[in-house]
Amino acid sequence: MSAATETLKGDALRRKIERDNEDLVRRFNQAWSNKDVDGIVALVADDVKYMVHEGGRTVDGKAELITVLTDFMKLWDRIHFEVLKIHVIGPLVVHERTEDYYGKDGHPDWHFWIAAMLVIQDGKIRIWRDYSMPGKQQVWAHPAGRPAS
Repeated sequence: MSAATETLKGDALRRKIERDNEDLVRRFNQAWSNKDVDGIVALVADDVKYMVHEGGRTVDGKAELITVLTDFMKLWDRIHFEVLKIHVIGPLVVHERTEDYYGKDGHPDWHFWIAAMLVIQDGKIRIWRDYSMPGKQQVWAHPAGRPAS
């Protein structure tokens, strides 16, 4: 087999992996909008590392994530995540999104503009880090205030 043929096969494999990784991240964001804890944790590795926000705590592992998400989802009537931009390079997926959290009264309480970086390995999110977008307003109006660091 020629080097050119090997390169074409490698490029096709990379494109497939990148399409699969983009699809995984889009499903992940949709699971958030559905408040679907099972759907979210099905997409992460057992040893996931999740940095909640820069300077904040890191959730370590799927078991801790399930506890954190279950408690967090109880605060909200509904949640809406919207992916604005997404870029995939192999296992790395960077995306820009907005997050809106609606309290039990139905009014929007939190609005975040996020840049997220996720590392996908073996079809699961292994590293998940969220950052606030510079120059974008972040709204913390929920009575619970800012999430614990």
